[in-house]
Amino acid sequence: SSCNDLCVTLDGGTICSAHYDRSLRFWNLKTGEAINHLEKLHADQITSICLSPAGNELLTNSRDNTLKVVNNQTFETFRTFSAPDYRVTTVFSRACFSPDARFVCGGSADGSVYIWRVDNGTLERTLKGHQSPVTSCMWSPTGSPLVTGDKNGYVVLWR
Repeated sequence: SSCNDLCVTLDGGTICSAHYDRSLRFWNLKTGEAINHLEKLHADQITSICLSPAGNELLTNSRDNTLKVVNNQTFETFRTFSAPDYRVTTVFSRACFSPDARFVCGGSADGSVYIWRVDNGTLERTLKGHQSPVTSCMWSPTGSPLVTGDKNGYVVLWR
């Protein structure tokens, strides 16, 4: 299945891959052997994965309009995030953790940026400022600003 995104664990021992077939795969970097394969983690293709700052969890974003936090040791889904108007628009839509891992965010087809609390899954805020679908999100390592980019090439800094 087509691989849409990759990340490497902090210890450098595992590659995580997100796929068109809705699965998340884990590979031993030294041997190339499969460690685990989470089939049909989502109802549609996974568009991105992001390693948590502590390195113990992965955030997935999917065309099924949900994000999930998965423990990369137990392979269990810790939390699923969604909102009524949250819509993932492209196969390259990226979501991310905040630097303190208290929040996750993803961009939507309506030009909004959605921010959820990791501890309880509630929608914390919806930021509006883009005129086209938001395709990428990234927090500064210091926590501010949150930077988002859209399909038309515009970048917004949120302080």
